[in-house]
Amino acid sequence: MATAIVLTTTACYARIGETQAQIETRYGKHVKAVSPVKPATSAYLYRQGDLAFFIGFVDGKAAYELVEAVEEEDGDIGEDEVSAKDIATVLKAETPAGGWTALNADKTGDRHWKSADGKLLAGYDAQHYQLMIESAEFFHARSVGTK
Repeated sequence: MATAIVLTTTACYARIGETQAQIETRYGKHVKAVSPVKPATSAYLYRQGDLAFFIGFVDGKAAYELVEAVEEEDGDIGEDEVSAKDIATVLKAETPAGGWTALNADKTGDRHWKSADGKLLAGYDAQHYQLMIESAEFFHARSVGTK
């Protein structure tokens, strides 16, 4: 059974649909350009605290946000789990009207959420330690391999 989650926050995290300029107002200049998840046409790595944010753009707007933990000791990205607290904080920052609905976790421990309006999807890949938030439109285009 799905559980409704309504979250709010004042944290400064990127939001799907924002321009690169708006995102850089929140994070500062990107660390580097990275290969985008297709069908995004560009993507950049941003850092905030102990999290790395890979933000992909389609037509100049953020279409996805891939979040990974940054290891304290050596700064490596993606080697540690994204904590439940960090997942909650990022989801709060991206909260759409009506909040998120948590969907059933699968056997691998992956977790999934859907926005009340159906415009955003989020998923935590427990094997690769990645939280992905994306527009439903981007998810569909990614799933069928076209824009």
